[in-house]
Amino acid sequence: MTSFRFGTLRGHLEARVIEFRAGQTDEGLTFTVESWARNGDQAIRLMYDVLGIARILQAELWVRMCERFIHVVGGRQIGPVQISTERARS
Repeated sequence: MTSFRFGTLRGHLEARVIEFRAGQTDEGLTFTVESWARNGDQAIRLMYDVLGIARILQAELWVRMCERFIHVVGGRQIGPVQISTERARS
């Protein structure tokens, strides 16, 4: 497994760490994006948690990014991109 992480800068809309991982399995290459985030302010909380608009846009962004990764490495997608969301207790 090969991976790297990015952290957001102070003042970003979301305080987050994003990890990208790639590895080999019996089915082929797997690519995973894992994000740990919290809302940067009340406006983002409204857009993400209350209205859900930011959540939908963010999910679409990750799906497109994963599909682009497949294209760049010359692979083929087996099944849909899987998205799971977990919430930590506040």
